[in-house]
Amino acid sequence: MMYDLEFPKNKLLKRLKKNTRLYASFLEIIEVAKYLLTKYSVNFPKYSDHSIFHSFTTIEYIELLLDRKNINTLNEDELYILLSSSLLHDIGMCIEINEIKELIGKKEFKKLVELYKKDGDADFIREIHHEISYYFILKNFETLKIIDEDYAEVIALIAKAHRKEKIDNFDVYEIKKTVSSGKDFVCMPYLACLVRLADDLDITNRRTPEIIYKYYYPDEERGKLEFEKHRSTRKVSRVDIYIKIKAKTDSQETYNALKQMIQKIEKTLNYCQKVIHKIGSFNNKEYKLTPSIVEDEIKTEGFIPKDINFSYNNEFIFRSFFSESLYPKSKYVIREIMQNAIDACRLRKTIDGDTYEPKIKVESDGKYIKFIDNGIGIDEFEIKHYFSKIGESFFNNNRIVPEFESIGKFGIGVLSNFLICDWFEVETKKASKEPLNFRIDKISNINFLFYEETSDIKQGTTIKIPINFLYPEIFNVLSLHKIIEDFFVNLEIPVWLKATSAVGNYDAFLKFHPNFQKQDLDKVIRKIPFPIDKTPREINIKELSFNDEDLEGSLYIIYSVDKKDNFKDLTKYNDGVSIRLFSKGLRIQKITSKNLYTLGGFLNFKKKSNLNLNKSQILPFSKVNGTLQKCEIQY
Repeated sequence: MMYDLEFPKNKLLKRLKKNTRLYASFLEIIEVAKYLLTKYSVNFPKYSDHSIFHSFTTIEYIELLLDRKNINTLNEDELYILLSSSLLHDIGMCIEINEIKELIGKKEFKKLVELYKKDGDADFIREIHHEISYYFILKNFETLKIIDEDYAEVIALIAKAHRKEKIDNFDVYEIKKTVSSGKDFVCMPYLACLVRLADDLDITNRRTPEIIYKYYYPDEERGKLEFEKHRSTRKVSRVDIYIKIKAKTDSQETYNALKQMIQKIEKTLNYCQKVIHKIGSFNNKEYKLTPSIVEDEIKTEGFIPKDINFSYNNEFIFRSFFSESLYPKSKYVIREIMQNAIDACRLRKTIDGDTYEPKIKVESDGKYIKFIDNGIGIDEFEIKHYFSKIGESFFNNNRIVPEFESIGKFGIGVLSNFLICDWFEVETKKASKEPLNFRIDKISNINFLFYEETSDIKQGTTIKIPINFLYPEIFNVLSLHKIIEDFFVNLEIPVWLKATSAVGNYDAFLKFHPNFQKQDLDKVIRKIPFPIDKTPREINIKELSFNDEDLEGSLYIIYSVDKKDNFKDLTKYNDGVSIRLFSKGLRIQKITSKNLYTLGGFLNFKKKSNLNLNKSQILPFSKVNGTLQKCEIQY
């Protein structure tokens, strides 16, 4: 039975036909897969269908997801790999438990047993079947009639990616993978997303025909619910950006299971959209996935569904989340805005190289304060999936430029603006995208309001905040100057501060190589009650500098040259002498040496540190303490 006779209008297959070698191989794979996939019922006699018909349906849904332009973007190698991996993605369901250990190796098998073996063999195989599929395709590619080992490697990885795998790991799922034909590259993450989403969409009652339901109805609860979900789902279709799911049930339990299944599809769709967005476009090819919204229409009989779930009071969330535990002072809002601007500039620098000159400007006119950068910019997708979501950070999720490492930590920085205002505006533009101009309100039925008009903005982002005189430490220009300089060290991006007011103008380039020695020395000198015969020049400083692949900075001890008045005696005069800790140029906190109270300076950790919700505990203190001990011993 020929596949193209069953699906004569399939656009993917029509395009593959143009390459007779790849097309012939694909037809051979079908015949082998038909036989092997019948064996799934040995392991799963009471599970929903995982035969060749599920594989065919997966291919149907891939076509459903793609517009004609998207299909035409795919080259012949991509079509062959996409169709073949769709056929073989569930081949791991067909391998019996006694064959798995030999197939994947004792070491790997033991690891998987430790992770997943809880219930019976069937549940274990189901949990790891994507891993089994990967090994089976690699080791049996000749039997499967795959052209060669190069194609088999990519097909195996795409098949494996239909569940659990991190498709945005571009070291494994390469954006530009060349296979043996050498004609063109294969975009592995795009193909993997299509297979994963299409597999999730095969949820209709075609997977549980009436004869299977009648004679093989499962007797355990999980299996029953799986059968009922599929039996209740009538249709999956697509209209433009919408994936529409129709279902009907007379069971509240099945209704809840359907809603959970639809939420899972929404989660998969959002994840795949993010991955594809990161891929972007190159070599005049643009990879896209048009559907972005899942709509359900579930008819019920015998009960009234009430979709009542926990919701959140926005004002309470803002008050609680952006509290003193995370942002102890309002000036930390400035730090968050500045670090986002720095990340945007650094990412663009990584992409554009030496042709790009990063700039950040801070402007105040007495009514508003603006933070303007010429960084990477934001597009509508990123606003929806990152900018508007607490805990999601575009910079932290960036995988397309692996050498880039952000200084932002949590993906919540922009919302900290609501600590000092009730609304703010953003104007932004990303390369090759339309400019966007919008307002965000703290408490509103519509948090995001987009304006039709935009200024003649070039690439970058401007954040505009209304001045609130309840926070003079932020909106006083001299105070703002000091705040920004104190929060950063060795910053390679020029920052220009400009203010206009009725009493005059202020114009300055900020310096990020602060003289901490002079600041701390002045603090100690001001406290010491010098006798007439002593002068401040008798107080001295000894310095020790650091610079390696992880750490840079300098520490110094303030002491007296008078032996009768050694540096230990100066500890009582310490008034704020401290060690400033920075991570990638961003100041995190200050600490004091436990043994040398007049030990000051700064340490900047060049690499991003592990996270902790409290920003005062972000840095690796084992490294800090080790550095301080060396310094204390030397002094």
